[in-house]
Amino acid sequence: MYSKSDLKKYSEAVATIKSITRVYEEAAARRIKLIQVSVGKVTEFIGDAADTYINVKFGGVADQKAKGGVQKNILSKSFRPKTKKGVLVLISSRDQYFGNLIPNLFREWKVEMVKTGFDGIILGNTGKRLLDKTDFVPKNLKTLDLDDNNPDWNLVSQVGKEIGIYEKVIIFHGQYKTVLNQVATRADVSETITVGQVQNVKRYLFEANSDSILAFFEEAVINAMLQLKIYESQIARYAARIKILEIGQVAEKMSQVIGDLSRGKRKVRKSLSNKKQLQLYTGVDLWSGG
Repeated sequence: MYSKSDLKKYSEAVATIKSITRVYEEAAARRIKLIQVSVGKVTEFIGDAADTYINVKFGGVADQKAKGGVQKNILSKSFRPKTKKGVLVLISSRDQYFGNLIPNLFREWKVEMVKTGFDGIILGNTGKRLLDKTDFVPKNLKTLDLDDNNPDWNLVSQVGKEIGIYEKVIIFHGQYKTVLNQVATRADVSETITVGQVQNVKRYLFEANSDSILAFFEEAVINAMLQLKIYESQIARYAARIKILEIGQVAEKMSQVIGDLSRGKRKVRKSLSNKKQLQLYTGVDLWSGG
């Protein structure tokens, strides 16, 4: 039987769990808002770089026309040097507590690795741990640890430079849809920037319109896209954390405590009811005996 002091302890436990859950949820929500600001800045940089890239190309077209000829398909041509075929980048995590998000990403990355035979890069130890549990051995794989909360952006920049030499660059990352829905997705960041992607085309001549300038912008966009996908992965992971806090282990524990609390209250009510009935019957007996 639960005493009143037991019921008080259960009530306090429920309140404490709810309070802790709320703190973690608010912290994750604040972190998401901060990262979204960074996403906006990187997206703006990518847009500006793409605008400049296309304008440099138009400058090259104008320059060639002035010289009596135009290089075929210059507006759709890629100028960065590509010495390797393809690379698949998996953005996983250092921690494991993000529900099914990282395992789903890993499965999609592994399927594509087997299918294409491309080189692989895993960012985050969780991806490496998942790989170690399989019998799959990639031909060429690099694994790097990456802090979930504070990524080493120098390391990210170095990886961005390394993937810039590949003809095909596909990044597997988590994407935020809603707090209750984060999906495993992929992005081909090696596609050539086209005129259709640029909103403000300024048709004027650049003096510096060499292939190396165009290659620089292509590589810069790929590097920035990697940073963007890491930010997007962070948002998805924090959302997954909120989801777990709301409907995962904490919620399950709360349900157990609340269930115990409800059963305890019922037992106390039943005990009080029995006591009242006993007192009533005792009173009847006394009256009868009188």
